[in-house]
Amino acid sequence: MMAAICLFLGLYFLCQFIANKTDRASLSFSLTLGTVSVYFLDMASEVLYLPFNIQLSVARCCFVYSIGFLVLFIRNLFKKDFRFTRYIVYGLFVVVTVAYIVSANSIPKLESLFTMTLAPVFAGIIYLYAMLIKALKSPDRRKAKALITGISVAMIFAIHDVVYQIIGVIPFAWLQGFSFFFIDITIFIVVSMESIENKRQISNLVASTSEQKDTLNNVIKNASRLSAETMEIATNLNEAVTAMAVAVQDTENQTQSIGEFISKQNESMKVTTGALEKLVNSVDAISNEVRVET
Repeated sequence: MMAAICLFLGLYFLCQFIANKTDRASLSFSLTLGTVSVYFLDMASEVLYLPFNIQLSVARCCFVYSIGFLVLFIRNLFKKDFRFTRYIVYGLFVVVTVAYIVSANSIPKLESLFTMTLAPVFAGIIYLYAMLIKALKSPDRRKAKALITGISVAMIFAIHDVVYQIIGVIPFAWLQGFSFFFIDITIFIVVSMESIENKRQISNLVASTSEQKDTLNNVIKNASRLSAETMEIATNLNEAVTAMAVAVQDTENQTQSIGEFISKQNESMKVTTGALEKLVNSVDAISNEVRVET
């Protein structure tokens, strides 16, 4: 049942990646779920799909793969650069795969190898804890808290099996499936909540964009109306300036006419003044003659 659930969720996140090739986190989580479903299937199924040793080797390789892909997923989820981490994880995959191929002909070797591979598995889980604790100081602290809770619950089940595996005693029930199930469900819930939040933000962004578009349309309409009014004002101003220029020209012409009239008046005054002077002289002469006659 857990293998089927993980496989279904893995296909779901694979479709998410196909729909958006930039969503590397969905691809990593899809690979995590796909590989762990193979491990669960081998634990639960009584049917051998491959020779026993080969099927056991493949299933236990997938167990290590699932942790490695989980580490890459967490780094992707929190937008961390995972180039160097990816090289380490893929290098570990190669070493583990070669080791299981070499040990596939011996059940005791496979059991010992599985015990040894628990070390990198725990190292991966510790690394996850370190990343999540560091993420508690970031804006994604809510996601980090939820993932720490899920992994902590899973570790309770995982430690049970690891202890029994180390001491060589078969436990009452294998609980590794429950540990991975809690991790996967927690991550699924966190990713789903993030997807819902992203859709809500996109919806708000679309509404805001629509509102800004309406505002911009109003601004354009107002600008168009203002432009028309400005053109009308410019036309009126141009007409006023033209009329003023004509008036100034008329005033200049009238001023020139007045100047000419004043010049003529000045000349008339000069002539009149000359005549008056002659008249005065004549009067004076007549006065002298009268005085002489007297």
